[in-house]
Amino acid sequence: MFVVLICMLMGVGGTHRAPLAFRNGQFKVAQFTDLHYGEDEFTPWGPIQDKNSDHVMHAVLRSEQPDFVLFTGDVLTGNNINSNATSYWKYLLTPCLLTQTPWAHVFGNHDDLSKSHGDRSTLIAYDMSYTNLSHSQAGQEFLPGVTNYFLTIYDESLSFVKGLIYVMDSGGGNIPIQITRTQETW
Repeated sequence: MFVVLICMLMGVGGTHRAPLAFRNGQFKVAQFTDLHYGEDEFTPWGPIQDKNSDHVMHAVLRSEQPDFVLFTGDVLTGNNINSNATSYWKYLLTPCLLTQTPWAHVFGNHDDLSKSHGDRSTLIAYDMSYTNLSHSQAGQEFLPGVTNYFLTIYDESLSFVKGLIYVMDSGGGNIPIQITRTQETW
């Protein structure tokens, strides 16, 4: 997973989700990565690690009160999950849902549904179904991967673009694990 944050001052463009915007002169992002929910789900260790991740996310969201959460890959270990991975996905979103903190995802090499329950497109569609908080997007079809997109960050008055967050899917599952020249050029 690869993310670039570029801050700039320029004219407003359109956006199809609720706008992300600065508050009190700042835009605070919490980043969570490599949580690996569902890993070793049939051993005592796996569920304990999921609960530990819950505690950390709740504590960070409570103390930092970010404007936005960016999940930067490997939030699941989909290839280890025997049942529907969307159950784990909903579970890992619980801290954001409880605090009403908007989020977006970029997939890593483990973010897949279990072998019998779909693919990455199914998983991002499930995430995007949380239309009031999810800013995740199914990316450009000409790019490899599923989560290649950018998010616009506005000033407090929503009059100017203050920044962009570029999200690039590094592959995994049935997609080669790499950032390609096509993604770099995009």
